Amino acid sequence: MISQLIKKAEFWLDNIEDKSDQRKIKSLINNPEELEDSFYRNLDFGTGGMRGVMGVGSNRINKYTVSRACLGIVRFLLGNLNLKKKERPCIAIAYDSRNKSEFFAKLAAKVFYLNNIEVEIFEELKPTPMLSFLVIEKKCDLGLVFTASHNPKEYNGLKVFDKPGNQITSPKDTILIDIINQISFLQVFEFLKKFNFQLKQSLNRKFNNTTTQDPVKQAKLVKVSIPNIDQDFFTKIKELKYSFSKNTSSKQLKIVYTGLHGTGVKVIPKALKYLGFNNILTTKEQDLISGDFPTVISPNPEEPEALNLAIKLAKKNNIDLVFGTDPDSDRVGVAVKEDNEEGYILLNGNQTGALILNYLLLNLKDQNRLEANNYIIKSVVTSDLLKEMASRYDIITHETLTGFKYMANVILENKNKKKFLFAAEESYGYLMGNYVLDKDAVTASVIISEMYAWLNENKTSIIKFLHEIYLNYGVFYEDMMSFVKKGKKGNQEIKNLMQGFRTKFPGKILNKKISEKRDYLSYKGFPKTDMLQFLTEEGLKVSIRPSGTEPKIKFYFSICKKIRSHGEIKETLRDLKFKVNKVKKELVNFMN
Repeated sequence: MISQLIKKAEFWLDNIEDKSDQRKIKSLINNPEELEDSFYRNLDFGTGGMRGVMGVGSNRINKYTVSRACLGIVRFLLGNLNLKKKERPCIAIAYDSRNKSEFFAKLAAKVFYLNNIEVEIFEELKPTPMLSFLVIEKKCDLGLVFTASHNPKEYNGLKVFDKPGNQITSPKDTILIDIINQISFLQVFEFLKKFNFQLKQSLNRKFNNTTTQDPVKQAKLVKVSIPNIDQDFFTKIKELKYSFSKNTSSKQLKIVYTGLHGTGVKVIPKALKYLGFNNILTTKEQDLISGDFPTVISPNPEEPEALNLAIKLAKKNNIDLVFGTDPDSDRVGVAVKEDNEEGYILLNGNQTGALILNYLLLNLKDQNRLEANNYIIKSVVTSDLLKEMASRYDIITHETLTGFKYMANVILENKNKKKFLFAAEESYGYLMGNYVLDKDAVTASVIISEMYAWLNENKTSIIKFLHEIYLNYGVFYEDMMSFVKKGKKGNQEIKNLMQGFRTKFPGKILNKKISEKRDYLSYKGFPKTDMLQFLTEEGLKVSIRPSGTEPKIKFYFSICKKIRSHGEIKETLRDLKFKVNKVKKELVNFMN
């Protein structure tokens, strides 16, 4: 096996021109474990794009794997669109703050330019939801964003968006994947050898080489100036009319925000100010745009550690609301001050989703704006609390697999039939409106702030609002655990664990019979995917799946208990947490 990997590495060594990459490959050849992880497979271009650790090798994100994907996209655009003879396809490109994101975006723009494809590229880093917005507004044929969302700093990747503004889905995604898989690295290397010469010659003919500007900015096929895109986006948020405060002074409350060194730093404070929120405090250390994310272990707002600096700033200034977004601003995490306490509670994605939905339902009903054909969307691992809430208002809930690409499909399928209201995932992603078709932390940040202002105007708090939900619908407790399994060996371990839970797991959890087992490799009504769910007689739901973006196996737990008074909430939450922790131990024992 190692000898085959060395041959593969040597093939790269013989065919690439970059001296720095040559040195890195030589170093890998002397490190068998790292060599295997870098070359044992070609990095998957999956159903939404690709994501991986940056470095040299076929299983890494680098200019070779990115070029391979871009060449595949070129073939897809030129061969699978019904274009008129004189029409050129158009692709929109965005990038976040990660190391090399801008480099990869400019590389992609040049590849497309050389193949006579029009490019709309943001002049600076922008949130992923704004890429979806741009694709819709400019009627581009595809969109491409370079990001690894909330992953650690070692990662990068790209996501592909279709013409309607959603992540590319079947059957187009499988066609694109097949095209990319047909491109060999020899073809990539040969293309890159010609690349700089072709680009230089093309620009010489067009511009007589009279300038030293970035060739991307010279090329007429590449448009880098997209005026008023921020304000156009903010106007769309305003047009939702989800501000229900009667007094504008309610918006003068102080709020702490952190962009965690990412795109939100540039956009979200501006969005809040545009909508009337002028007292926004930001964590200055995290206003620094940096792909190293120097103040956090991981720029993931799901992790309590990521909001530590923001909470510290909130404590210093006695501010009740804190929120932060990941590097590409498609996820938002919220922390709120405990009532009559010094500490702060980090809300999970299910709680934040329930709060936003409750805010919308109460106020839209009060204004007679709820419609008989309204619907919401949630993933199968997101709290059933949202479904309970929607049902109380006679609103249909559509359930999908994890991933907003599936939710966007529901929206597109119901276009001109039903009216979309809200979508949520437990992983801190939310969507409102029809101007974006992916999770959108820019809009969500504004609506969370609007909810905060409205609650304050009504002399209550976010925690009390959450407790009202529990009293009306039951206390829903959700939790997660995950295990990192890196490399080829880890990948196989995850497959073995999934197979073990699929075929050998006992028919009981905590001595309670499993009343239903759902295997999504064959479960009707959903696309085939590697996920299991166990439901017990007493209402416990356990979901197990490999992560689609990281080398992890993930477990989701959900349980509910009805209560009669506010006084029962804390004890009920403690009891449910204790029960879920026992379930976790039982699953870990089975794994071992």
